[in-house]
Amino acid sequence: SAALETLQPLIERDPPEPRDLIAAACIELRKANSEHAKELLERARAAGDDSDALLYNLARAEYYEGDYAKAIGHLDALHERRPDNLSVTILLAQVHEQRAAEDASGGAPSLASAERYFGEVRAAGVEAGGPRYAAATFQLAMLLMRNDREDDADPLFDELDRLKES
Repeated sequence: SAALETLQPLIERDPPEPRDLIAAACIELRKANSEHAKELLERARAAGDDSDALLYNLARAEYYEGDYAKAIGHLDALHERRPDNLSVTILLAQVHEQRAAEDASGGAPSLASAERYFGEVRAAGVEAGGPRYAAATFQLAMLLMRNDREDDADPLFDELDRLKES
């Protein structure tokens, strides 16, 4: 891509700026090249970067590769730093949900964590959460439905209907 070509000389210089490596990694993630993105992000980390952007994108790369435990580790650290960051909280919920669905070793604890983190996004309120609030409400309702908790899911679906009408 043109953006990656523009960044290429910046990531090849010695030493590269971590922000340039992270920017290139974001482009690689968008192109579904998580392996190369992780290489770039690890170079940024080796250069001393420990930014929110580094952790968030490492988590994304690990998530895309199915390494939910590592993704959760990065997101937990980031969530501890930025508990009010709804993008981090909803991604943390989604990774836990995926882990519960695919990984027997993470099953019940991850399911409970997914429910808790979707709840955190909802607790921020529709005004603060905007589209993330609606997404968390929908994802939580679906999670509950898939786990035979229709009575808990129905009020969430009703709320989504009310949100659509307003």
